[in-house]
Amino acid sequence: MGERRGAAHPAIVAALLVATLVLAGTYACALTHDEMYSLWAGAAERFEADRTILPPDCEESRWVQRVGGRIVGSWPDRRWVTHEFLVVDDPGVDAWSFPLSAVRHRVYVTTGLLKLIRQRGGAQCDDQLAGVLGHELAHLMRNHHLLRHRRTEMLGLEIPEDLADWPARVLGTWQQEDEFEADKYGAFYVLHAGYRFEGITDFLAQCVRRHGDSPSLDPPGEAKSRVHPPLTHRIAALEGDRKTVEQARQLCEVGLDLLRLGAWDTARACFAQVRNTFLLSPVVVHNVAYAELKQYEASTAAGPSLEQCVSTSYAIEPLRFREPSTGIENRLLLEAQADFLKACELDAKGGFLPPRLGLACVYLYEGDDLRAQAWLQETKAGMDDPGYLNLTGVVAERSGDSAAGQRAYLKALGLSAQAELPAALTTLRQNARPYLPALYNLAHLLHSQTRRAEAAELYRLYLTFEGTRSGLGARAREGVLRCGGQLPRLEEKGVIDTYRGVDVRASGALVVKAALGEPDLLRELPTGREVVTLYEYRSQGIEVLL
Repeated sequence: MGERRGAAHPAIVAALLVATLVLAGTYACALTHDEMYSLWAGAAERFEADRTILPPDCEESRWVQRVGGRIVGSWPDRRWVTHEFLVVDDPGVDAWSFPLSAVRHRVYVTTGLLKLIRQRGGAQCDDQLAGVLGHELAHLMRNHHLLRHRRTEMLGLEIPEDLADWPARVLGTWQQEDEFEADKYGAFYVLHAGYRFEGITDFLAQCVRRHGDSPSLDPPGEAKSRVHPPLTHRIAALEGDRKTVEQARQLCEVGLDLLRLGAWDTARACFAQVRNTFLLSPVVVHNVAYAELKQYEASTAAGPSLEQCVSTSYAIEPLRFREPSTGIENRLLLEAQADFLKACELDAKGGFLPPRLGLACVYLYEGDDLRAQAWLQETKAGMDDPGYLNLTGVVAERSGDSAAGQRAYLKALGLSAQAELPAALTTLRQNARPYLPALYNLAHLLHSQTRRAEAAELYRLYLTFEGTRSGLGARAREGVLRCGGQLPRLEEKGVIDTYRGVDVRASGALVVKAALGEPDLLRELPTGREVVTLYEYRSQGIEVLL
C-alpha cells in the first residue's frame, strides 16, 4: 500500500508497498527474520509519525477492532499473535499492514475507506470491511512482507532505502500473485469467521464504479504500473475461486462436526482436501494429524497399549471399533507424526499448542518418553491447558515421579496441586464434566499405589461420563472391580441396526429420508476419496451429514 501522491486512490493499496517510508541504509547481505521485522517496525513508526491515528475508543476504531478481532479469533493458530487494528484520519481509500514482529502485527484502514463502506455497503457493511481486513491479514498470515526481502536477496539485489521503491524484478508478476493470493486466502478467513464472501468483491466493485479500473497508484521509478492487477481482474479471479473457497469452508465445518462424532476417517479426508487447497494453515494441518491420531487410538477394540490416557481431547469415542488390517495402526501414527510436525513447522514461534500436544501423544505411544517431554518443554504458551498438564503428569509418572504426576493431574482437573483427595473427590462430583484423561490417570495412579477406595471412586466417576464402550472405559470398569468398588448404573445406548425396516449400514440416505422425509436441500462435498452428503431440513432446523 502506498502513500498517496495526488488524488485519492481507488483500490486498497497493497500492504507491502509503504511509499516514502525511508529505512536507513541498504542491505546487501541476507537478513534474519528479526532484522526484517525490525525494518517493518521502524517503517510503521515513521508511517504513524506522518499521520493522525484515531483514538481506540472512537466509533470507527471499535468497528474495525470488532470485525478484525472476529476474523483473527476464528483461527486458533493466530491467537498467540497480537493483531492491532488502527484507523488513520485520511479521506483516501486505503489500507495497510505491517508485521512488527513474529508475535505482533498491525493493520491500518483510513476513514475514507470506512466512509465509502458505510455510504455504499448497506446491510453488508461488516462483510465489506471484513473483506478488506481479511485481505490485509492474509498478507500477514502468508508472510508476503518477508518474502519481498527474500526475493530481493535471491536475485542478488539490495533492499532499497525506500520500501516503496523495490526493483521491478522483485515486484511485477510476483507482486500480482501475492495480491491474488491475499484475495483468495482473505475470502477463506472471512468465510470461516462467518462473514459473506461477497464482501470483498462488492467493495472492489464500488471502487471500480467510483474511480475506474486503475490497478493502483504505483510509485515512480522502474516499478511503475507493475504492482497491482486491475480491480476487475481481482474481482474475476475471486469469482473464479468462489466455489473452491466456499467448499473449503464447508469442509472445515463438516470436518469439525465429524471429529465431534468420532468419524475420524471421513473427518481426516475433509481436512486433507482443505489442506490441498489452502496449504499453509497450521490449524488445518493440525486437524488432519488429530484425525489420524484418533484413528490410531480407535484402531483396536482395547485401545493403545499405553497404560495412561494421553488423548488430546475427551471427544465421544466411536460407537464401534474396526479391527485394524496388518500395520495400519503404525502407518496412521507415522502420518499423524508427520502432519503434527508440519503444523509445528508452520508455527515456528511455538505459540500454537495443539500440534505440540499431539506430537507428545505420538511419541508416548511410540515409547519415546524423552522426545515427548522435549516437545512439551518446547511449548511457549498454554501451560495451564488441561491437555498440557495431563501429558506432563503422564511423563512424570512414567519417569518414576508419581508425586509430580499426581500434582499435574489435579491441576488438569482444575484443582490445587496440593489438594487433599477427599476434598478433591467432593469437588469433582460437582463438576459438570472434568477433564476425563486426567481423571482416568489419577484413578490409575492411585490404583497402582494400592489406594483402592479412592481409585475406585475416581474410576466410578470416570465411568459415569465415559461409559464402557471405549477401551479406557472398559479398563475403568475393570479397575472399579479390582479395587473392590461398586459399578455405577450406566444406561448405555444400544446400537441401532435397522430403522423402519431400513438397514442403517446399507443405506444411510434411506434412513434419513425415512425419518425426516425429503430434504429441502441436498449438497455433496467431495473430500478426494469420497463424498460427504449434507441434507438440509431448513423448516425443521436440522442438518444431516452422511
